[in-house]
Order: sequence, then structure tokens, then C-alpha cells
Amino acid sequence: MPFIPTRAIRKQNTLMRQGFHVDDTSRVGQLALTAKHYNWQAQGARELGKEATAKRFKSQAKKTRTQFVQALKSRRLTRVPVFANEIERVTHLAAQQNPKTGAWADTRAPFWVKVSNTVDIISQLNRAGVQPKYPLRFLDSISTTQGLKKYLHEILYSYNIGNRKELNVGVTSLPIFYESARNFHHFAPGWREEFLRFFKEWQNPKTGAWGTWIKRRGQVVKLDDLSMTFHNVARIKKLGGKISHPRKIIETIWRMREGEYPYGWKEGGHYSSHHNFDVARLFSTFYNKMSQTEKERTRKLFEEFLFFGLKKCMSKNGAMREFGETTQTPSLYGTAFGTLMLSNIGYFRRKVRENVFGKTKLPPNSFRIYRGKAPLNEFDTTNLVGVSYATREATLDPLEARHNIAQYLAQTREHDPIHRGMIIQSLELDTNPTTQIQKLTPKRLAELRRQGLTIVPIDKFGGIVKN
Repeated sequence: MPFIPTRAIRKQNTLMRQGFHVDDTSRVGQLALTAKHYNWQAQGARELGKEATAKRFKSQAKKTRTQFVQALKSRRLTRVPVFANEIERVTHLAAQQNPKTGAWADTRAPFWVKVSNTVDIISQLNRAGVQPKYPLRFLDSISTTQGLKKYLHEILYSYNIGNRKELNVGVTSLPIFYESARNFHHFAPGWREEFLRFFKEWQNPKTGAWGTWIKRRGQVVKLDDLSMTFHNVARIKKLGGKISHPRKIIETIWRMREGEYPYGWKEGGHYSSHHNFDVARLFSTFYNKMSQTEKERTRKLFEEFLFFGLKKCMSKNGAMREFGETTQTPSLYGTAFGTLMLSNIGYFRRKVRENVFGKTKLPPNSFRIYRGKAPLNEFDTTNLVGVSYATREATLDPLEARHNIAQYLAQTREHDPIHRGMIIQSLELDTNPTTQIQKLTPKRLAELRRQGLTIVPIDKFGGIVKN
């Protein structure tokens, strides 16, 4: 079975769907988040044969879950207001900043939680042209090259499997601040170069991957972690560095396919949109480094991901499940990673689509009808008359899928600003609003063709089918 949330997480998810402010930026939400992470750490320790460590993490999870229940009883939960537009939502989000630390997290939260929560929210504020009210004081200790090096080495060289989450979410998020927060937070000269040196030192030259370092019988073992490898490749690119051993990374990720997360693609024996997204992003990044056989294998994989995302994960209203099981409740979390997975196989992203499928002739899946010329911006539906599908079994046109997801965002009461922001950014919903997509029958399509309207054949990934 896929990862089964703890009781604290199940309660948190229920309250979030009801519109209460108990997401990961709140104190109550962070207790639920911590309980989940302790359970994950226990699972990882058990996989490595460290039963004593696993028991300690399970005990910490139980203690944190108790604190969560007590917090629910003692605190008066607040509902998040209904926002008229995106500016109202971002303005409300900006007001949740902690004035003491500058983070979107409780003062008592661990450093990596402050980093993880804040980095995505800063990106949302930047897109809306909103600057944080308070300085990001929680970053002061790592804003010098000496402070950064000390922190990074303490975490990596502790040889502690329990540090996995901090390495994966906290450490790998820091480079994003270098780009997104430099206008209002000072990083010392040489900070970028220090981080790139650390990434090179951390990478396993035998496999190309990154992961937690542990010790077995006195020997250092470098674990290959799917999520850390995904994050670090993205961060090196963001810092303008060169990624070493790309061929080894490709081979290692393929070898992981049947393994359990974080050392494989599966979770509880099942694929998920979250881990599929990591794989899709890595393979689209290194696609031009692949052999022809690997490229063909990747294209087939992306077709599998397309089917998984649209047929197994997505509901009729655009909401998505992470594991593609009908028993799982759709959520903003599942929708965010489903959207990101689809974007990184080219379904919502032209650049990826043209690179991976540009030389592959795919048959028409749908037809877009426009008044006048077809727009250069594929998300522009200003002159769109409607969409007609080639067959009854046709894949959902990306424009219709995008509109359905946007409608879900507008209607859901679930409060999860981090994953909502991921969806908005990935689909460019803040700059390219959607409109209702009119479905047209083949008969109506033929009539409009005779009237001289522009008919654009589209393949199942959203690419224009050329004659």
C-alpha cells in the first residue's frame, strides 16, 4: 500500500479541506508534519536494519502526535477567508509571516521547516510583486560562506539517517533563496560558489546520485536517494553550475524503478505522481544526454505517466489523487504533483514537449478551433471557439485539463497555500486565466471548417500535429 498518513495527518487533511488554517505554515500543522516525518524516518531506519533507531523515531512520532491532539483542543482554529482574487490571497499569505524570525513557520519550528515553508511562499510573493514585511532573520546564520559551510558539513557528516528530511528539504531549498530573496536579504560574496563546491563534494561519483551518508561497520555508505538527486540537479542548475556525471545519473534512476522510495520510484509498492514528477524532471533535464534507446524508453515512460495522470489520478472536476487510487481523496497536494508531473513530460510545457517529442509524429488527438490565427501562447484562449476530439477514447486536451484544474482551485475550501502556489505557477494561472472549453462534435467541426475558421490538430501531449 502507499504511504498511509498518521492519525495526525489524517485529521490535519480533514481540517484543511474544511478551510481551517492548519496547514504546514501553522504551529498545529507543523506538529502534524513532524509526526509524519518521524514515521518516515522510522520506516527508513527499519529498511536499513536499524531497529533501535526506528523505535526511537516511532516514539518521537507518538509524542508529537499527542502534542498535536492537545494543540487542537487548546487552540481556537480559524477558517481562512474566501478570496475574491489572487491578489487578496497573496496579501493574506504575506500577513502570516512570523515577525520574530521572518519565516512562515512557528518560532519553535526547526530551521529546515522554516526554510521549507518559506521558500515556496517567497516565490509566490515575488510573482505577485509583493515583498515580505519583515527581514528573513532565520537565514542570518547561513548567509556568510563560513556559516553556510559549517551548517552543510554538520548535517552531511553527522552520518545520521534521521537527517534525511533536513538534507532533502531544508538544505536543498536554500539555493532558491539566493535567487528569490537577494533583493531583500544579503548573501556574502562567494556564497553561491561555496554551495556549488558542497554539491560536488556530496555527489556520489560512482552513481551520480545524492543521498544521506551513513556508517556501516566503520565504513561510509553513500545512499542513492531519488528525491535528493532530483532537488540537487535543479538547484545546481539554478545556481548556474555544471552537473557532473549525467550519464550515471540516468542509469541510476532507471535502476531505481522497482525500488521503494526514497531509494526507488515506488511507495508502498505503488507509483505516485510525486515521485513520477521527480523522475520526469530528471529525464527531461538529461534527455539530450541519452542514447537513442534511452530516448525511446523515456518517451514510452512519459506516455505511461500521461495515462497515469489523466486516467488514474484526475477526477472530472480537475482535482487529483497522488496515488491514482479511487479510494484516495483528491487534494491540493495530489493536484500539485499531478500537475508538475504532467508539465515535466511536456503536457503543459511546450519546451519539454518539443525537445522530447519534437521528432516523433503523433496522430491527432483533438482539434482546437480559433477565430483568426492560432495564438503563439498555447494558454491563450481569447479566440478559441472550442475543442473537438478525434475519438471517444481521446486524451483530455491540455486546455480543458488546465481549465478543470483552475476551476477546482477556485471552488475548493482546502487551505494549503504552498501546493496551491505550485499549481498556479506551473500552469501560469496568474498571468493566463482560463475560460470554459466548449466541446464540439465532429459534425460541428466539419461545419466550422467549411466556414473558414482555423483548425489546429493537437496530439495527446498538446503538440501541434504538422502535415
